[in-house]
Amino acid sequence: MILSDLLNKLWSQFVEAVLVPCEQWDGEYRLDSQRVQLTARAKFFACNVCGRLTTAGRLGFCASPDCTGTPLEISEDDAKRRFERNHYRTRYLLKPLPLEVREHTAQLTNKTGKDYQERFIRGEVNVLSSSTTFEMGVDVGGLKAVLLRNVPPKSSNYVQRAGRAGRRKDGVSVVVTYARNAPHDQYLYQNAEMIIEGQMRVPIIHVTNPVLAQRHANSLLLGYFLRALAAGGMDARMLDRAKIADFFLDDHDGSKLVERFSTWLSEKATKKNMTERLAKVLPDGVPLTAAEALKESVESLSARPDSVLKIGVEAVLERFDEQLVEVRRQEMDPATPLNQRQALSKAAFRLERLIEQFRTKTALIDFLSSESWLPGYAFPQNVVKLLVRHAELEGKMRLERDREVGIAEYAPGSEIVADGHLLRSGAVWFKSREPDVRFYTRCPQCRKISTYLETEQPQAACTRCGTQVIAPAKRYIKPDAFSTLASDTPVEPGMYRKRPPRNSDVFLLEGAEEFHDHAIAGVSYGIRRNGKMFRANSGYRFRGFKICRKCGRWFERAPQPPHETPWGSRCSGAMIDLHLAHELVTDILQLRFNQCMPPAPKLDDKEFWLSFQSAFLNGCCDALGIDANDLGATFNGWQDGAWIGELVIYDRVPGGAGHIERIVENLDDVLRATLGRVEDCKGCSDPEASCYACLRTYSNQSQWAQLKRAPVIHWLSAVLSR
Repeated sequence: MILSDLLNKLWSQFVEAVLVPCEQWDGEYRLDSQRVQLTARAKFFACNVCGRLTTAGRLGFCASPDCTGTPLEISEDDAKRRFERNHYRTRYLLKPLPLEVREHTAQLTNKTGKDYQERFIRGEVNVLSSSTTFEMGVDVGGLKAVLLRNVPPKSSNYVQRAGRAGRRKDGVSVVVTYARNAPHDQYLYQNAEMIIEGQMRVPIIHVTNPVLAQRHANSLLLGYFLRALAAGGMDARMLDRAKIADFFLDDHDGSKLVERFSTWLSEKATKKNMTERLAKVLPDGVPLTAAEALKESVESLSARPDSVLKIGVEAVLERFDEQLVEVRRQEMDPATPLNQRQALSKAAFRLERLIEQFRTKTALIDFLSSESWLPGYAFPQNVVKLLVRHAELEGKMRLERDREVGIAEYAPGSEIVADGHLLRSGAVWFKSREPDVRFYTRCPQCRKISTYLETEQPQAACTRCGTQVIAPAKRYIKPDAFSTLASDTPVEPGMYRKRPPRNSDVFLLEGAEEFHDHAIAGVSYGIRRNGKMFRANSGYRFRGFKICRKCGRWFERAPQPPHETPWGSRCSGAMIDLHLAHELVTDILQLRFNQCMPPAPKLDDKEFWLSFQSAFLNGCCDALGIDANDLGATFNGWQDGAWIGELVIYDRVPGGAGHIERIVENLDDVLRATLGRVEDCKGCSDPEASCYACLRTYSNQSQWAQLKRAPVIHWLSAVLSR
């Protein structure tokens, strides 16, 4: 009898004797619970050679491989003695360990995060669910175990996270890393030494970034101002714990502190003193003088229409007040049904609490950091917020993300887990009364993004290459913030949450106007300072988001008017389909290789351009020591009708960190390092493939199937050999 026949007969016996069909899935079976018997009265046998315990001793042979011993029956007392030191029996008999779990992430306010951390150290909390905040030098004492829910992006991340455990010599510590079914995780599961022993670059801080320098200048000026107030007799404890109302809204001896800040810096002696102090701390090479930094500090805080005072405080309170007036008016309307009045009364109460929370509970320093006026955890990125319309939660959370991530993570319909609550984004939060809605189109051939005012008629053909733009123009906004719904009560999270829709690729929006020949024959380049990159979120299935133009609420399907606003009143606003967009203003480099021999492949060779951009970024890291997270890349078409491509490199730090100039100055070294990455790869033998040693990274996992070394090797080696 062949093995397959035997297995088929065994399976038939199982189906007939102990299995029953599974109701949910055709062709699958489950154990029949009526035919399963569990007993604790079995007799134990011990092998007379290896000592293995079993309850199947009557078989007459030991179940251990290669053991020739015979199982002999042992007494009940002997079995108990043998099990006294059994690890699994001991664990089973232990009383259940109660778990008190808290979150430790950047989604919490500093006060809440510190409170959870201190409770963890005292033992009142025994599990902390943490994000990368625990990479930032947090010491919680004798931490015994770390569980990583995914493989970290780099070795430095792994060492920082795993290094939280085992800092005390009081026992064995353990670190467990769970590898998800994702390309990055699975690759490093098979090559674990790469994440454990991988190389770690020396951290570099580029202090010449004007955006970063300005925020630190703001910090210096605000610190001297608050100390001057305390020296003048103002309550130092109040200044230490200043809230939004203390600084922006309340009168102190006839004037607001934000006004006194401007007056103080305009005084001749103070202005001279602060200018000298700024000149000493601003680094050489930063394109920002002390006088410019001082002026910008005042204007960005309170003088300009887009200042923190106007947009971050006054506009927000005006919107809250308008919503409260609207809710109260509808509540008092005799035509409003009783059940709606009760709901409106609750909505008004929530709004009043949110207003009070914003005014008197929000710490000034946290607020100015979240408004990107002071340096903060995520600086110098631009952030979007999620407004939680429940004051008891809003006071504990700081839900902010970089806008490039936030237009997906906080997009309407997405679910967010924070501080043990499952929240759902339900609206775009319009800080102004009328959102700035625009159109954008994307050329299917040369990838050009064109944007238009809502009052303009989008072009039917690409203005660069003349291709008909097949897809209709999409309306979009650059959101300031998002909001939950007042009627949507936060719940306890389950095992899963709804994933947000993915963002689009990054496209060049505003690039260089002049190009220059490089010393490398056939290569030309253009640099655009304060250029623009564009990224959009088109929602699930690329259908956009159905948003009320008046109140910002999102709906999966257009509702019958009127509908409920995010704050609880009734609204009759019109629905429009919107995409969410992010525009990154930064330094941009465009490289063209059409005059090289041979010229770069055409734009429609996507495998080449994806592989080349990845290899080039790695070449920048190898040749210049630039951190991979500091640069981004895409490719773009530029010549009419010929579909000739160009490589676009952009600084991921808003305002730029000085990388672009270094790349141009050392382009020959960068290109040779690029070729070295793909030509000398020891990680994969097949040139029609790729690996972590050449092209693959944590951030390009979705493109791994298209990343291949061979196209880059063949073209770049020919170019550099001339």
